[in-house]
Amino acid sequence: MNFTVMITSHCGDFNAPCNDVSYLGVRKSDNSVMALKGKTLQSSAGEVVGAEFVNGNVNYKVDYKPVKLTVSEKGRVLVDQAGQWVN
Repeated sequence: MNFTVMITSHCGDFNAPCNDVSYLGVRKSDNSVMALKGKTLQSSAGEVVGAEFVNGNVNYKVDYKPVKLTVSEKGRVLVDQAGQWVN
């Protein structure tokens, strides 16, 4: 894994829909840090399935099950990394 990411929901329950979610990502190769604000993503049934964050033209998506980080720019995938939950 090349990145460590911490997701924080500021709406209480982590699995509740929320438009105030924080992303703190650290790139392991150089310890650079990226902090973003975003929102949860929901399935058609209303279940929270991940979170999305935007920085200019770059989109950061974190899927919760299975855990995965996808970073894309204008539709081109830059990072596609499986992950794991750590408490």
